[in-house]
Amino acid sequence: MSDVKVSDEQLETRADLLRERLTRTLDELDRRRQEVKQVVSVKAQVKRHPEALLAGFATVMVAVGGGITLAVLGIRSREERLRRERVAALQRMWWHPQNVARKKRGVLASIGRGIVVSAGTTAGLWVLRRAALAALEKVNHPQLGPAAPVNAPLALPAGEQATIEGAAEPVRVDRDER
Repeated sequence: MSDVKVSDEQLETRADLLRERLTRTLDELDRRRQEVKQVVSVKAQVKRHPEALLAGFATVMVAVGGGITLAVLGIRSREERLRRERVAALQRMWWHPQNVARKKRGVLASIGRGIVVSAGTTAGLWVLRRAALAALEKVNHPQLGPAAPVNAPLALPAGEQATIEGAAEPVRVDRDER
């Protein structure tokens, strides 16, 4: 046994202190669990941020409406273009029967068309991404900050110190009085 005599009263005081620290730690963990539960809950987020949901819904509706509009315009312009091409083919056939067949696009024209389409797609996606990020920046969302804030309270009684091991040297952390 050890030469150090510890009274029952000192042991009881120390046990009470440790129970109090454990209770505070468990309370803090429960509080954080509730916070995470609120942040992850879709129902709670919809209630908290209806503007963001509405902005996202509006963005999707505008994109779908724009796609439908472009498709309808494309169909109309295609019909008009086909009509003009047929008239031009009839004129060619009348005036130059040897040139009735439609001319093929060259390789460079096909490559150029592909480049223009990909650049247009990239620009459109960039604009949509910027709009979505701007809409998200308008919404103030404090729960999506860092998981453990720098000034998070430690579950230590007033006046106690904790040593954090793990860095190159041990670091002393004192609890702020709140």
